[in-house]
Amino acid sequence: MSVGGSLNKEGLVFGYDSDNTFQGGEPTTNLVPSPQHNANFTTSNGWSTYNTNQYNGNTYFSIGTIQSVADNIVILSSVGRNIRSFDVLTPQTTGGGVTAGTRYVIKKINNTDSFSLHEYNSSQNGSQGYINPETGFFKVHDAYANDTRISINATNFPTMWWGPPHLPNSGLIKEIVEGGGRRQGTNSMRLHVYRDDGVVDGMAYGVNTPVTLGDVITVSVWLKRADGRGEGKNLGYSTYFGGGFAGSSATFGPLTTEWKKYESTWTSSNTYGFISYWWPNSTTDPYSIDMCDFQVEINKGHSTNFVEGTRSNTESIVDLTGQRQLDTSNIEWSDLQHPHFHGASHYIDMSDNPQNGEQFASWEFVTKFDVIYPTDTSVYRQLYIQESSVWIAQYGTRMVGIDIAKDSGGWFDGNGGNVTSSQIGPVSSNIWYHIVFTWDGSNVKGYLNNELQFTTAISGLTSIRNGATPRRIGRRSNQPFFGDIPVVRLYSKSLTQKEVTQNYLSFKNRFDLT
Repeated sequence: MSVGGSLNKEGLVFGYDSDNTFQGGEPTTNLVPSPQHNANFTTSNGWSTYNTNQYNGNTYFSIGTIQSVADNIVILSSVGRNIRSFDVLTPQTTGGGVTAGTRYVIKKINNTDSFSLHEYNSSQNGSQGYINPETGFFKVHDAYANDTRISINATNFPTMWWGPPHLPNSGLIKEIVEGGGRRQGTNSMRLHVYRDDGVVDGMAYGVNTPVTLGDVITVSVWLKRADGRGEGKNLGYSTYFGGGFAGSSATFGPLTTEWKKYESTWTSSNTYGFISYWWPNSTTDPYSIDMCDFQVEINKGHSTNFVEGTRSNTESIVDLTGQRQLDTSNIEWSDLQHPHFHGASHYIDMSDNPQNGEQFASWEFVTKFDVIYPTDTSVYRQLYIQESSVWIAQYGTRMVGIDIAKDSGGWFDGNGGNVTSSQIGPVSSNIWYHIVFTWDGSNVKGYLNNELQFTTAISGLTSIRNGATPRRIGRRSNQPFFGDIPVVRLYSKSLTQKEVTQNYLSFKNRFDLT
């Protein structure tokens, strides 16, 4: 999601953008163990790929009758259980150059009843999941790709073998892509489906997330396909809560080449460190899936912006200038993760008293009104208040105005006098608006969705004096706001028409501004 990278920054003295999914958001805790590795992926992650296609119920099986062993190739005269390239098998007995209990990779020869054995690489941290340019195949399969065969002979070569369960690098290969995440400087985890013989593989284990019976669990993850080969592909997700307890499942997709967030919500059936399983949905052709920013939250019923660990009330909204700390403990959050105000108990206080010499000359908001006051001029929807200095509110006329305290006493009052020359609107409920007021030392201007709606000269105003109380967004005594205010930007300079347009265009598509 774009967050308005072309916004004017000159003269910005305060601001927040809650739609910036790269920082801030509703307070939450990501319950994924060691999220710095297992949710924001590094090579220290605990995720495991596994394969069970030759498991055979924990028993050994016959591969068939040995005809000969020559040039380190086994030739079968009759086939028992069918084995395929990239299967990982363990012999029951020692002999013929192999050792009981050791794992070997199978390589079929010309897809016949003959095969060679190769050293098995069980690396699971994702550092060797890339394509080796020297072989054109995955680094974990160097021995296979280079045809480096295990030295074997026909003397007592075993025919009873076993496919141990949950072995990595057999049907699915994991790669940590450095810098491949959707957020700058973060990684992605790439799952390579490389077999085309229908073998089902998945990823799980090692990242078991603790929950309590009855917890409402929301899992979220960002996914995309790595290239065109993944066209139309999905990624399945399922959970395990212990034997006899109900799990859950979801299908995310179809995936595109752009990052997209997916989520699923269910209720925990057990007090347990539940297991997450990831299932590519096709095993008949090679493709790759990228994932990043995995998150598990409880008792919200929805996902929030990604966080590594915990995001507190004072970390939820970040001042774009880095000068102030904002406390969001007195607001709600909309489904879109915007600050939501719904009455007198909901507001945001700026962390410092305004008597610090700051002078504001432009006030900018992106907002949506839940309810519009139709006629009552005594009650306002207060977007912004700097007590004894500046008010910005929706008035009973369905218009939005700015009130500024004048040096000579009294107010430049958007709610009085010639109303049509000092207000913008009318506004309606459930529609996004880009609202800007500016003061250039002589005139106050008001813009609504990039349209200049008034220019009013003010006498008796040489500076905007600071009030005695902290600045507040969303409430003044009995004048609360009802709706969302995802963007606030305050400037020490008067924005020009060009700069207003620049900012408007930066927000236009994101909020579907008219």
